[in-house]
Amino acid sequence: MAKQILKIVVWEGPKSLLAGLRVTWRHLWRKKVTLQYPDAYPEVAPRFRGLHGLTKDPETGDLNCIGCLSCARICPDGLITIETEKREGHRGRYPVNFTINLGPCCFCGLCSEVCPTPMKSLILSSEFEWAAYQRDGRNLVLTKEDLIAIGEREVARRSPRRGQPEEEGNPYFQFAPAKKKRERVQKGGKA
Repeated sequence: MAKQILKIVVWEGPKSLLAGLRVTWRHLWRKKVTLQYPDAYPEVAPRFRGLHGLTKDPETGDLNCIGCLSCARICPDGLITIETEKREGHRGRYPVNFTINLGPCCFCGLCSEVCPTPMKSLILSSEFEWAAYQRDGRNLVLTKEDLIAIGEREVARRSPRRGQPEEEGNPYFQFAPAKKKRERVQKGGKA
């Protein structure tokens, strides 16, 4: 019995210590992948579904939303509330109040997929940070102004990368078709 304990202490202990140090030494020289979060913002996947946002038409500056209420009807949790009115110069109905309760939201993306406008009016952005230092600083209800601000940031973030493969076929964000392409389609030509 004493011989086995001596064998473990003298032989197996240093052997396992050297095995652990060998792993540590091998990983010591690898490139570090840790990001210092507030300074280096992590890149999310192209199809990531983050906070919701409303987009504007780049030519007129008006909201793309036509008030069809499709997003409110398809939401499985019933979190989207929209009040609309008829306005001169806006196609469809204009959303006066547009709120989304993020508390029970499952971020399924159905609200964005069902949007019938050429450039999706309701998008799911790549923003994931919704934390605050104080509890009264943020609530989980996005108002129309919050949604517009998130949408503008997302359009600005994705505009320089327009045309890259990751944007093609992404149902959660689509750019409006180019003006020339739109004119050819209206005249009956190929797109």
